[in-house]
Amino acid sequence: MDVEPDARLPAGHDSLAHGVASRTPGTLSVLGPRGGVVMPPLAGAEVTFGRNRALVAVGVGEEDRRVSRRHGYAEWYEAGWWLRVTGRTPVRLPGSRLLFADAEPVRLTPGYTPLFLRGSRGQEHVLEMYVSSERDDAVRRPWKLTARERLVMTVLGQRYLRCEPSPRPLSWLQAAEHLARLQPLAGWTVVAVERLVTDLRARIPAGTGGDWLSAGFVEPGVIVPPDLALLAPEPGAVEVGDDTTEVPRVPRAASVRDHRPT
Repeated sequence: MDVEPDARLPAGHDSLAHGVASRTPGTLSVLGPRGGVVMPPLAGAEVTFGRNRALVAVGVGEEDRRVSRRHGYAEWYEAGWWLRVTGRTPVRLPGSRLLFADAEPVRLTPGYTPLFLRGSRGQEHVLEMYVSSERDDAVRRPWKLTARERLVMTVLGQRYLRCEPSPRPLSWLQAAEHLARLQPLAGWTVVAVERLVTDLRARIPAGTGGDWLSAGFVEPGVIVPPDLALLAPEPGAVEVGDDTTEVPRVPRAASVRDHRPT
C-alpha cells in the first residue's frame, strides 16, 4: 500500500544534524537541499530520492547529471528502515563505506545519518536522514556563525563533515589556498585564516575537551554536512587541476610556519 508522509519539510529547513522534534519512534525524516519529508514507520512506507523531483519524494543533486533520476530509496520492513541504491554511482555512508546498486541494503540506525552522492567535478551532494527514537529530546540550537566564519570553518573541517575515518583539520596553508580558489579576490592569507579561527576557538564553551574542531563545532552542529555545498565551484568555473587553471598564490609572512591547527 502507498503510505503518505506525516509532514513535508520546506526548503531552508534546519539541518537534521540538529535533531528533530519528538516523533513516534521509527519515524524517518529525509531532507535535501530543497526540502524533504517525514515518513511514519508503517509497512509499505518508502522514501525515494534522486535528481528528478517529479519521480522521487526528495530531490538531491537536481542539476547534476551524474546523480541518477531515481538514485535510491529507504524502505520500512522488518521493524527498520533499509537503504537501497538504484543509481549508477554508489552512495557513500559515514566512515567512507560505499553502497552500490547491486549490494545488500543497509539498515539505518537511530539518529542522524548523512548520505553523500558523488557528483560532477568531485562534488558530493548531501542527503540527510534521521530515524527517531525514544531517546530524542529537544532540537539543538547551536551558536551562530557569520557567512565568512561558516565558510572558513567548513573549509577547515571538511573532512569531519564528510564523515571520513579519523579526520584531521586542513593545515592553515591548505585552508587558505582552498579559500583563495573559492574567492580569488578576497585576499585570503594563512595569517587571516589563523586569526579568524583563533577568535572562534575562544568562543567554544569552557570545559569542551578532546578534538576542539569536532567537540566545539561538528558535534554541537555549529557546522553541518550540508554546509559542504559552500565548497561547490561556481557554475562555469574551471575545475582546479586543469592544466589551464591558475591557482591563486597565497601570501604568508615569512615567520609563519604552515602547520595543522591543534
